[in-house]
This record gives sequence, C-alpha cells and structure tokens, in this order.
Amino acid sequence: MFISQLLIVVVCLLGQWLLGFAVTRLVFRWTDSRTSDAVCEQMGLAIVLGIGLNAWGLFIWSWLGGSLGPSSSIAFAGLGFVAGIPLLLFNSRINSVTPGASERLPSPDQGQNTEGAAFRKACQWGIALLTVVALVQSLMTPLRLWDERAHFSIKASVMFEDRSIRSADLAERDFVQGHPRYPLLIPLAQVHLYYLLGEINDRLAKVYFPLLFAGLVLTTVGVLMRHLTAARAWLWGMLLATVPALMPNEYGFLCGQADAPVACFHGVAVLYAWDVLERLRRDGVLSLSSLIISGLSSGLTVFTKDEGIAYLIIDMAALALMLIVQSLSGHVRRNHGTEKNGRVSESVGTILVAGIVVATYAAVIVVPWLMHRRGLPQTAEMAYAGRFSVEYLLKRLQTLTWSVPHLGQRMFWEWYEWGLQWWFMAVAIVLAPRRLLRPAQVLLVIDVLGALTALLVAGMLAPVQLEEHIGGSSHRFLMQITPVAILFAASQLGSVDRSHVDIPEADSFLK
Repeated sequence: MFISQLLIVVVCLLGQWLLGFAVTRLVFRWTDSRTSDAVCEQMGLAIVLGIGLNAWGLFIWSWLGGSLGPSSSIAFAGLGFVAGIPLLLFNSRINSVTPGASERLPSPDQGQNTEGAAFRKACQWGIALLTVVALVQSLMTPLRLWDERAHFSIKASVMFEDRSIRSADLAERDFVQGHPRYPLLIPLAQVHLYYLLGEINDRLAKVYFPLLFAGLVLTTVGVLMRHLTAARAWLWGMLLATVPALMPNEYGFLCGQADAPVACFHGVAVLYAWDVLERLRRDGVLSLSSLIISGLSSGLTVFTKDEGIAYLIIDMAALALMLIVQSLSGHVRRNHGTEKNGRVSESVGTILVAGIVVATYAAVIVVPWLMHRRGLPQTAEMAYAGRFSVEYLLKRLQTLTWSVPHLGQRMFWEWYEWGLQWWFMAVAIVLAPRRLLRPAQVLLVIDVLGALTALLVAGMLAPVQLEEHIGGSSHRFLMQITPVAILFAASQLGSVDRSHVDIPEADSFLK
C-alpha cells in the first residue's frame, strides 16, 4: 500500500514538474534565446511554475463547469508528460554545438581552482540535504496547525467530496472555514493529489511545501549566476536555504500554510523583475522571458494568499517607475532572439510593452479568481477596505507606537530565531551605498518598504486586538519578503560585471 502511494506521489509530482519544465523552456526559447540559463534555474522554476499552474489549470477547468475528479487529475498529470517529455528528449539530443555557441565567451569561473568548484559542490549538496530533511520532517506529521486545516485543508476536503470549486458549502457564510475568500492554489494542489491517491491524505498533502522551498532556492541561484560568479550565487543560495524562518521553523516550508508558498511565488516574481532591470542596466536588453515569468509568478502569489494583491500593486508600480528611469538613462534593446543583436530604438513604447507583458500574464491568473471570489461570502475580519479612510487612519496612528518597535525587534533583535537576513540587508547598504541608487536595488527597497507599510496599515485597520493580530502574524509576514532581503544583500554585496558572459553551468542537456 505504501509503495503504491509513493509511486502515485512520484507520478503526480513528475507530471507537474514536466508541465513547469515545458512552460519554462517555451518561454525562454520563444522570447529570449540568447539567455544562458543554468540547470538549477530550469529545475527550480519548473517546480514553482509546475505546482502553481497545475492548480490554476484545475481551477479554470472547474470554474468553466468541468467536474473535478480522478479523470481530471489524470488528464492534467498526463498533460505534463505529453508537454514535457518531448521537450526533454529534444533538448537532451542537442550537444554543445547550438546556434550562437560560437559567440560565447569563456566564463570567469572556468579558470577557477578546484577549491572554488569544491565550494560550489558543497553548497549544492548542502541544499539537497536540506531539501531532503525538509521533506522527511514535513511528512512526519499530518496537517495540524490551525491555518493549515481551517483555511486550506477543509477547502480541499470539500472540493474532493463535491468535485467542484463551486461547492455550496464553500459559498455558505456559516460553514466552518477560516476565510471563505482565501485563494485556492494550495487546496487545489492538495485535491489534485487526493484524486490520484483515491483518498484524502493530509500527511502526503504536505509534500508540495518542501519542494517549493527547493524551487525557490534553485531558481534564485540560477538567476544570480547571470550576474554573479557561480561560487557567490551558490553561497547566497545556501544562505537563503538556511534562513530559520523558512526552514526549520514550524511555520515555514515544513507546514501546510500559505506564508511560505507566498515567499516562494513572490520571491520568484521579484527575482525576475530585478533580473529585468539589471540586464537592462548592464546590456540594454529588455528580457521578455523574465517579464513573463515575473507576471506569472505575481499572479500565482495572488492565487495563493490575499497579501499577493498588495505585492502585485507595489511591484507593478515600482517596476514601471524603474523601467522609465532606466529608459531615460541609456539605450534599450528588446531581445527577441530573432533580430540581429536584438536592437530596437529606444522609445516609451518599449517600456509600455514591458508593463503590458507583466500585467497581462498576471491578469491571466488573477482575473478569473477575482471573478469567482466575488460570489464567496466575506467575513468581518477581512473587510479592510470598508474601514479604509484618511480619518480612520489618523485615529489609529497611535497603533504605530507599538507595531513599529515590534517589527524592529522581530527583524533585528530576534535574529537567532528568524535569521540574519535583515542584518545582511542593513550591512549591505552601509558597505555599498552607491549601489543602492541602481534601479534594480531601488525596486527591492520599494518592495520591502511597501510590504512593511502594508502590514502596519493592516494593523491599523484590523478589527481585532493589535497585539494579537500583528504580534501573532508578523513573523509569518516577514517570511514572505525574506527572499527579497537575501536578493538585495546578494546583489548589493556581490555585484560583478558579467556582460556578454554565459553561465559556467549552462547545460548542454537542457540546452
């Protein structure tokens, strides 16, 4: 029995990974053929997009009237195999002689000594070991925390029984569920596995979360290797993997709550937005592939938890502003991989296209969910918009005398429990203040400050006791922007000019 369940889990996860792999390869090949992407980026991004898009696909199927069940889950798993395996086989046949290969220049890392290679290998093994430990530790207990069960697991169980996202129970105001309007990415990922298993299994349902942990770390390393040496990229990947707030804290990637997945999807969205600005500054290339992935990941963040709406607004505004700043400071080239050198004239239209790309791909994910969400009941604790007014905020200003010091303590003085990421960020600003003026770095600062401001405002608007609301959730909220803090420190302290240099680990297998 256990062996058969294990095989089903492997097939389920492999189908989702292949779906994510197919999307990743097609996005890179169609829009950014000159991008040299590392194996770890391909593997990590396939995990992130595979899990997210598979759940979104099930949502769209049910939203359009389709019935959830074993057949739909088998069909989606099969879709991953059908879409991913041909691309995997095709790319595996391609050797190092690829279009444009003759133009590639040696990487600075290719001449590194054996100690550098050994260091990278040690980081890779360390991240692999941490992922295995996270998987084992996560699967040792079933879904047991309040949010795991009240906000997500109960929705997955209802959808498993009723075979639809339009279940009457989920639309009933008095049905026992934490937040009726909470997004459905996590419950749909779980119910997909339940249908393949043929039963509700709230232990195996936790398998997704350590995998998202691995996906976040590997994707971060892969993107960083476009801007840093491989050794530095793996170092920062290892530092991200060892942040206690992410793992092994029980509210991180070891549990079935939404905060760690939000950290993953939001972290990837900001990572690729940062990549867009850095490549634009360095090479004058506007990367459509990074824009698309940033948009998809932003949409998946919204589909994971309501905080994603605030992140989407903050990051879209910041990215648009920084793209305008970059366009005014130099030439912009749009890299389609079909034009000679990918050159186009600098224009406001190019920046407009960038904004449209991100907004469009985010909207594809978000709009159907928001349309469905309108028909779900709203509880009093979620009615923030109804209390939002300048007058009300002015009355609640005194809450800042408690919430601001509380956040400072959580971020800096409780580092032994949550990690050193905020100290890394502060030290990076002190050591390299001039780099703070780069648009990509400004984007990260705006994201963090905007997120903190949103949390403080939420504390002012919440109808519950402030100490209970902010004090009981600030550590989980800060976890959501932890990958951004690590990315800021990595880029601020480890910037290396790698213009026109491909990644040492760009692979012939996936290329």
